[in-house]
Amino acid sequence: MVSGYFRAGRVREARELFDVMPDRNDYSWTTVVQGYTSNGMLMEARETFDRMPQRNVVAWTAMVKAYVDSGQIQDAWELFDMMPERNSYSWNAMISGFLSIGEVAEAVQLFERMPHRLRNVVSWTTMVTGLARNGLAYRAREFFDRMPVKDAAAWNAMITAYANNGQLNEAQRLFDSMLAKDLVSWSTIIEAYSKNERRHEALNMFLLMRRSAVSPNIRTLISILVISESTAEVKQIHGLVITFGLLSETSLGNALLTMYSRSGDLMSAWSAFEKLEEKDAITWTSIVQAFANHGCGYHALQGFAQMLRHGYKPSSTTFTAVLSACRHAGLVEKGRKMFESIYHVYGVEPTIEHYSCLVDLLGRSGYVREAKELVNGMQQGMRDEAILATLLGACVMHNEVEVAREVGEDLIRLDPSGSGGYRLLANVFASHGMRDETANVWKVMRGSKAKRTPGFSQIEVNMRNHVFYSGDQEHPQCPEIYEMLNDTIVPQMKGSSCIWEPSLLSDALADPPPGDLGCLGLLEKCKIDVTLSQKGKHGCLGG
Repeated sequence: MVSGYFRAGRVREARELFDVMPDRNDYSWTTVVQGYTSNGMLMEARETFDRMPQRNVVAWTAMVKAYVDSGQIQDAWELFDMMPERNSYSWNAMISGFLSIGEVAEAVQLFERMPHRLRNVVSWTTMVTGLARNGLAYRAREFFDRMPVKDAAAWNAMITAYANNGQLNEAQRLFDSMLAKDLVSWSTIIEAYSKNERRHEALNMFLLMRRSAVSPNIRTLISILVISESTAEVKQIHGLVITFGLLSETSLGNALLTMYSRSGDLMSAWSAFEKLEEKDAITWTSIVQAFANHGCGYHALQGFAQMLRHGYKPSSTTFTAVLSACRHAGLVEKGRKMFESIYHVYGVEPTIEHYSCLVDLLGRSGYVREAKELVNGMQQGMRDEAILATLLGACVMHNEVEVAREVGEDLIRLDPSGSGGYRLLANVFASHGMRDETANVWKVMRGSKAKRTPGFSQIEVNMRNHVFYSGDQEHPQCPEIYEMLNDTIVPQMKGSSCIWEPSLLSDALADPPPGDLGCLGLLEKCKIDVTLSQKGKHGCLGG
């Protein structure tokens, strides 16, 4: 009865019953100690333990484990050191405690002191798992190889250790050596490949898993979802989610929503959102982000308002999505107010992403000097090359020469080895006919030996990813692409704002560094060429 009350969480009734027991023995005292520890009442457990007429090994072990579980390793050690008799449970608990706080040397010493007759598969697995979690894959492997009998937990711990250490080939070799692979084994290796962006290997392992007797779980399906490259692939995983009856799982629904959005299918993302019965803060943030990424600013703001009405607290990621929505929709005043509310209303510290969104919004809308003041007010060390480049781009757009000069100099000081700041600043000077300043920028750039990072564009067409680098000659359709560029696209784009005017290009060069001409927007035009007449666009919901 006492044990039953404790299991039900009815601690007071359990204690009252114990207090009126006429004959208490070691077992009844131990039951109370264990009952208190299982209910997280460590102080009461210790008081009862200290009052025990005779303490058995089970009571001692219960107290040691309770201290370990609560993170009080020193107290656990003092009690363990006092034990007149120890069993495998007490040794394993103490070893686990040392490993949990990174005291690896103490754990190893204690394991070596442990009588061989008491070492069991749990003891060995505790060492392997603990060493692996402390980032010591090589030490974990030493213990793994010494194990007389290896259980699935030890195999999985070693595979995880190699995966977390980036040693995927070792993880794969170990996985292949397993005679009995369980769900954790398959999920671990698939997740490892997924996290390391080894898409081909992850998909291959997933197909092998499907052919085995092991069914994927939520963790496995999410690992495959996040590496999907097309709407068709997302739909295939969606079908499996339905097949395995996991459609009501919020984490899977969130992943589906996000990946539909990333693949360009906003309608399917919205459908996944609507069908999800149990929504959480991540769900709402994901749909706000989806609308923002697709340029549907007003829908994103409506989603944010609904999120607040449902009582969910926005996160830093939520605010990034909302500010991004304001940026896409050109909602300057809403963007200002939202940025101010991040800290003053919601108590969240603004991040570089929040600043970047607002700087871009203000810059695009012509409030360049306000954007500059915002950047100047950022905490020391927060400003990076990207936000200064964004501000400099706004200066180019709105002909703010003097602001551009200040920002350009800041950018060059921050990143003297990058060519981006030099080129942007040269463009500003060239657009205003300032040939001497333009030439000087190129001269300084040569002297600094700045390196130019090749740009690239990427787009999916017909379930294939196409990547174009500056000056690309490797694409299989390269001859046709260049033919269309020269004969059709470039003539149509001349005179538009998409490329420089030839005369302006001459002024801007002023003897620029070799190879810095770029390709007159070649990357984006290659995308146009490949996608021309092949790819439609998804609009916002409701047109």
